[in-house]
Amino acid sequence: MLSNTGLDLLDGPTPYVDETGTERTSRPVTAALLHSSLTWIRETHGSVEGYVLAQGVTEEELAELRAVLSD
Repeated sequence: MLSNTGLDLLDGPTPYVDETGTERTSRPVTAALLHSSLTWIRETHGSVEGYVLAQGVTEEELAELRAVLSD
């Protein structure tokens, strides 16, 4: 949710142009959205780790990510 500040989304949705030139809208992250996303991930993949591995991340990459996030 801290990303909302860095992406200037505190006042609501913000239009932007993506790398293909298509206009899109960034929307702020909410606690309810995070909760529903984590619930789906756990129900579908068992854990966040299971989800990440299902997306093609290797065990080694996951270990590196854990190391970076624990510092």
